[in-house]
Amino acid sequence: AKLVYITDAGRELFREVEVLMEKVSKRLLKPLNPEERKIFLNLLQKLAESNNELSRAPMRYLPLK
Repeated sequence: AKLVYITDAGRELFREVEVLMEKVSKRLLKPLNPEERKIFLNLLQKLAESNNELSRAPMRYLPLK
């Protein structure tokens, strides 16, 4: 097994992308009221989780300690 670490430049880029994603998310979800947003996001999560194994790179979750 090999360990990979993110660089300082990578961390900064990640922060920049997070800010942009938050702006896009707010704009996209703006037409929905808070309850609709919650339902919509829960449904998206359910779809993503139920189709995870079909992905070319399925998410592997570490066991909780």
